[in-house]
Amino acid sequence: MTIVRFNNAINLPFDSWLNADFSWRSAGDTENIHLAPSWQFDISLYKAFWNDRLTVKLACTDLFGSIRQKATIYSDIREIYLDKRLDTRNLELTVRYNFNPAKSKYRGQGAGNDVKSRF
Repeated sequence: MTIVRFNNAINLPFDSWLNADFSWRSAGDTENIHLAPSWQFDISLYKAFWNDRLTVKLACTDLFGSIRQKATIYSDIREIYLDKRLDTRNLELTVRYNFNPAKSKYRGQGAGNDVKSRF
C-alpha cells in the first residue's frame, strides 16, 4: 500500500496563510483484507490580527466528499464486500484570542559572558 501526501502552506499578504492538503492511498492488502484506493483534499485559510493576539481559521475537510471505504474481507467460507461512502465533509471556523501573550521570561544578567570572553 502506498500513501502520498502533499501539504502546502502558502504565505499570503497581511499575516494570512492558505493551506491546501491532498492525500491519496493506493489499493493494498493487509492480512485477509483488500482495500481499494481513496483520496481526500482539505483546504484552510488562517489570518492573524493584532500581533497574533486574535487568530481566525476557516477550514474545510474533505472538500470534494471523496473519502470512501471500499474493502473486501476474505475468510474460509465467504467474502464480505464493504462499500461505505463516508460523510466527512465539514466546514469549521476557529476564533482564538490570547489574553496574556507570553513575553520572554529570560531575566539573566549575562552570567556566561566572562566564559565567552576567554574563548
